[in-house]
Order: sequence, then structure tokens, then C-alpha cells
Amino acid sequence: MHLKVELLVHAELAVAKYAEFNLTVTSVDTRGFRCEPPPASPGGAAYHWNKNCESYCLIGRSLGNVMVAFVRRQENNTSHL
Repeated sequence: MHLKVELLVHAELAVAKYAEFNLTVTSVDTRGFRCEPPPASPGGAAYHWNKNCESYCLIGRSLGNVMVAFVRRQENNTSHL
């Protein structure tokens, strides 16, 4: 991976670890959801996960799971107030 991209991804994923963003920010690493380029996928644009619907499904499921956990964590931390 190109160094600038690697640094950017690392920074994006690290934001949720800062105390000032506790319970307000979360992130998901979606790089592993990229499927193979054509002919395994309908497109060759890696920045769009090669237009592969399996990639989009994996991303959506992962983001949905993280958001459910995120909301539950927020509810648990505010329920005692």
C-alpha cells in the first residue's frame, strides 16, 4: 500500500481511540472487503471495491453491526444518569 494511503487509513481508524471522541465516533476498516478485479467483479475501480455487490454487502453489514453496538454502548453509558 502506498505510504500516504497507509498513513491516512491509520489516522482515520485511530480517531475513535481518542478520549474526547469517546461514545461519539467509531470506524470500520473495510479494506479487507475488496473483491478481486474483473472477471471476478463487474468493474476494475479498486476505490469502489471493483463494483462488487459482495463487497458492498460486507461493508453494509459491518457498518450496521458497529452502529448497533455503538448505540447500545451509548445507551448503557447514559442509562445511569
